[in-house]
Amino acid sequence: LTKMGRREVDTSADLDEALLIKIAQETNGAYFRAKDTRELEKIYRTIDMLEPASGKITYLSPVKELFYFPLSLSLLLSFIIAFSRFIPMIILSEKMNVSDSKDKTAL
Repeated sequence: LTKMGRREVDTSADLDEALLIKIAQETNGAYFRAKDTRELEKIYRTIDMLEPASGKITYLSPVKELFYFPLSLSLLLSFIIAFSRFIPMIILSEKMNVSDSKDKTAL
């Protein structure tokens, strides 16, 4: 641990390069090791030569957007929940208005 509480790990210490090279040879592959940015760029160029990317890039996107269905359902449920709190108050106020009008007609 360092003074700041972070642990520094040397990932190269546990690397078994001989085994990785052997695996690459047995599988007809290649082993690459980059120790700095220049070597990494060189490795990328080598891989691009081995397997060049096709020039045409295909982007897939949905033909029909389907988010309207859950959006509509959630809005409908939100309105139902919001107005369900007011419905008992409306009914109660209507009953009070009806009883008030009966009292006024009785006078």
